[in-house]
Amino acid sequence: MAKSFTAEERKILELSPYVKSVGETQLAFEKGYHYQIFSLMEEGAEFKEALDKIGTPISIIGETRAKTIKDRALAFGKKGKVVPPTSVNEPMTESDAVKRIIELEQEHERLKQENEFLKRKRQIDQKYR
Repeated sequence: MAKSFTAEERKILELSPYVKSVGETQLAFEKGYHYQIFSLMEEGAEFKEALDKIGTPISIIGETRAKTIKDRALAFGKKGKVVPPTSVNEPMTESDAVKRIIELEQEHERLKQENEFLKRKRQIDQKYR
């Protein structure tokens, strides 16, 4: 069962800019949350320290939720899927947009190749059954 947050704990969590919403047992994060955790850890901060710095201490969120957060942040970071947060009020510069387009085109090409490989593999598997 998920940890229940007291009214005081909810107020503390809501102060973090990386927390989207806090319910009695639910906690939703903004898009940049895992990026921030990962980048702080990359800079040498301990995981617990990183959580404290961004306003979501383990003492409030609980060990189980903290482990899930750590696993997600590391998985996203290793896959390169951690995207730095961009402010809604702050438009991307042209160079940032070009970089993002290039990244998306590269990812698209990689996914096309993976798809073709899986199609061929399925054909071979069906042929030898």
